[in-house]
Amino acid sequence: MCRFTSPCRPGRCRQCLRVLLLLALAWLAPVALADDGASGDPASDPVSGPGSSLAVDARDRLALGPWYRYLEDPDGVLDLSAVMRSDAFLPQDLGVDPNLGYTRSVWWVRVPLYSARGGPRLLELPFPTLDAVGLYLVDPASGELLYSAVAGDLRPFAERPLAHRNFVFPLQLPADRPVDLYLRVQNQGSLTFGTLLWQPEAFRAATTRADLLLGLYFGILLALLAYNALLYLSLRDRAYLWYVLFVTSMALGQGAWTGLFFAYLWPQWPAWADLATVMGFNLTGLFGAVFSRCFLDTRRHAPVMDRALLMWAIIFGALAIAAPWSSPQFIAMATSVAGLLFPPFAVAAGVQGLRNGVTSARFFLLAWTILLVGTALLGARNLGLVPTSFLTRYAMQMGSALEMLLLSFALAERINDLRRQAAQAADARAASETKSQFLAHMSHEIRTPMTGILGMSQLVLRTPLQAQQRDYVQKIESSARSLLGILNDILDLSRIEAGKLRIENIPFDLRQLVDKVAQLMAVAAQEKSLALVVDFPPDLGRFHRGDSLRLTQVLTNLLSNAVKFTPAGEVRLRVRQPVPGRLRFDVQDTGIGMTAEQRGRLFQAFSQADTSITRQFGGSGLGLAISQQLVELMGGHIEVASEPGQGSCFSVEIRAEPCRAEDIGEGEALTQSPVQTQTRIQAPNAADARSSNDSATASAMARLPTPGESASRRTRFAERRLLLVEDNAINREIVLGFLKETGLHIETAENGLQAVERCRSRPFDLILMDVQMPIMDGYEATRQIRALDAQVPIIALTANAFQEDIARCQAVGMNAHLSKPINSEDLLSMLQKHLAPAAQTGTETAPETDTETNAGTGAETSPETRAETRADIRSETGAETGAEDTAGADERLPDLTRLPILDTDAALELMGGNAALYAVVLRSFLAEYGDIRLERLDPDSRRMVHTLKGLSGNLGARRLQAVAKLLYQHPDEPLREAFNQELDTLRDAVRGHLQANATD
Repeated sequence: MCRFTSPCRPGRCRQCLRVLLLLALAWLAPVALADDGASGDPASDPVSGPGSSLAVDARDRLALGPWYRYLEDPDGVLDLSAVMRSDAFLPQDLGVDPNLGYTRSVWWVRVPLYSARGGPRLLELPFPTLDAVGLYLVDPASGELLYSAVAGDLRPFAERPLAHRNFVFPLQLPADRPVDLYLRVQNQGSLTFGTLLWQPEAFRAATTRADLLLGLYFGILLALLAYNALLYLSLRDRAYLWYVLFVTSMALGQGAWTGLFFAYLWPQWPAWADLATVMGFNLTGLFGAVFSRCFLDTRRHAPVMDRALLMWAIIFGALAIAAPWSSPQFIAMATSVAGLLFPPFAVAAGVQGLRNGVTSARFFLLAWTILLVGTALLGARNLGLVPTSFLTRYAMQMGSALEMLLLSFALAERINDLRRQAAQAADARAASETKSQFLAHMSHEIRTPMTGILGMSQLVLRTPLQAQQRDYVQKIESSARSLLGILNDILDLSRIEAGKLRIENIPFDLRQLVDKVAQLMAVAAQEKSLALVVDFPPDLGRFHRGDSLRLTQVLTNLLSNAVKFTPAGEVRLRVRQPVPGRLRFDVQDTGIGMTAEQRGRLFQAFSQADTSITRQFGGSGLGLAISQQLVELMGGHIEVASEPGQGSCFSVEIRAEPCRAEDIGEGEALTQSPVQTQTRIQAPNAADARSSNDSATASAMARLPTPGESASRRTRFAERRLLLVEDNAINREIVLGFLKETGLHIETAENGLQAVERCRSRPFDLILMDVQMPIMDGYEATRQIRALDAQVPIIALTANAFQEDIARCQAVGMNAHLSKPINSEDLLSMLQKHLAPAAQTGTETAPETDTETNAGTGAETSPETRAETRADIRSETGAETGAEDTAGADERLPDLTRLPILDTDAALELMGGNAALYAVVLRSFLAEYGDIRLERLDPDSRRMVHTLKGLSGNLGARRLQAVAKLLYQHPDEPLREAFNQELDTLRDAVRGHLQANATD
């Protein structure tokens, strides 16, 4: 769709077009009146003279066509004397303007004339495209040649007997004596040669009137051209450009066809004068077809009609290009035939546009229908199928004038359509922005408790557990990660629909990417005893440019589906390079396959092949829809071939230019990938598959560090200083637990201001920075820290997962981004990337320990272990980490089951079943919020509401969480009071319950 920004008012446009339409109608009526004499019935003229002569004194203008006697000279060898002696002249009633169609013959006509008074006359041939015209006036009695002259459009204009756009010959008729008028005509185009015999005064008056009408016609075209050219310069809508070119080419063809341009623009170039007619009309067809495609948007609404219009554009363009080098008669005939056949296609396109809801197509349809009638009449006349008359002579001019005006009406109506579309697009953008903001907000709200679920699960998995307990916790983490995957899919789909997802074009290692994807899918394949085959040709280039992250996402989704829907057999990933700069990936399985109907809805969002209530396989139905759009964004396409019971093959082809290994950044690993020409990963039996799956799942979800690994981590990061900036105590607990075995010296800050103060007092090797915090957020804190230290790595910790949020983190100076919920392996990988090993800094390593502890989990530990934990993870400012509180909790825990105001089961599940940690958090809640009330609604209070909204969810205070969420979204007084009441109720209940348990 063409771009639109309207600077004009459609009402004013329509008024201007109404004026032009009235001018066109005013032009048509005088034309009809002006031609009335020539188109009247010649039999009504009193033409009796001596013998069979035609008396010419009775009228000021007399059409001679009905009195012609014809002689055909096929070879063009006859001269005047031979013609005068010939008795082969035959009378034919071909009307006022005889038309002999396309013929190569030379034609002679003879008309006997008689004037009783004698005197001057003017003979006009109103067809200026004739190639050669010879006129001879002979005394039949003596054979004396009284007058002769030659003319034609192949001669310079200056050689004409009279300077006129038509062929005009001055005659001097003798008084009371008959004469014979001979005409010799030849034309490679359509041969039409009616003649008019004028009294000089009547001719001059008629010429003035005709020139005025032609001026009005071309003035209308010029006005339409200028008006729509200005609209194009203002709107930059290509439809206006094609319309301007359409009008210009129509003006060229009409100006050349009427002889006007030959008379005034190129009188010394007769060859161009003869060529300009066919060139102009062919260009008119070319730009008319292109304009129709753009105006009706046939590429989108009517692909078949679009191809037909494109075909006509090519035909007219080819005729225009071939015109200077082809036979004039062939080009003239081809132009007439093409002009006769094209308008029906334009009319059909207009009908299709109306069916497709294009309101402005009604004017388009009417315009081309009128031109269709006019072109059909003109073409039929040129082919000799109908006689020449006023209607057939001026059909093209009348039709083109009305068509141009109606098309301008259509363009003016299109302004209204585009205005409505622009308003609808603005509404759609606003709705999309609202949806994006909602999803970003919901993502933050969902990811915050997800951090607790995944983090606590990973921490629990690091403690000694019974087999059944470990199985339960692993399933909790697996379910949480599945939910996180669905959330990521929804966010990806939203970003794609909003046009906010950007595809990168950076170098990547294709072999490592394929190996990574294969390793990710190996566990699932082994669990089902499937063979996972990777076919990677050894001669295929290794390094390419593209978006490796999105390519991994697509391949992982396709392989995951293949494994899911394949009960037995194999899943194969085949990598090929069909042409340089393109990569093709085929994912083939021996699974259940699909029907044609299922394939038809496969790439629709939230749709699956099996839509029944009792469908066997799960999933959100978003993966393939997202994959298809990602592939298209990467300049490729995705297709599927499948038959029920025969398996499926998904093929992806993307744009990926090869590059050199040197183009990969220094930080990228360039080790040899284990992917070979063909790699087969297969579990030999179900027992091995289950065993392999158990070990692989445990490794992927929560790999327990061995004593040696703990020592390695301590050695790598010993004595390095890290600042954790996080306002949420539970999130601090989780991060501290993740980093317990690293040997890092960790300080904490609860807001950005504290972080800046810490950085002023001492340097840090790395900073983990939350974004949404009270007093000073992470963005402002990063700006101020960058003014103090431009080198320290700063890693963002935020639940905001949109690309613009990540870009904002980078803009203020953060080095990287970790999205909540935080994965321990991702965090450690980030540390390894941004922290150099301790050996490089010359620092001493911390003493090794074989004791495995878990800060913040509440697991019972020995005093020696707790002391070691405090040495490893300490707050040098005296801030409590929570690990000590948990470890030092009273052995006799309160009975939380008798506290109905709290959803204790959900809270304990969130904290990994750690009741001691729950008790510590409840006491911390009373200590921090024991006497706080929300007295007013301002930014600081709103930040506190945001904090309590997340905290109440972790505590299991559902009612307070619901009220806090409403108050955060809609701050008003009634909700503020309800919030205070719920907060008081919660505090009183928790305080009373803890006191009652303390006295028991």
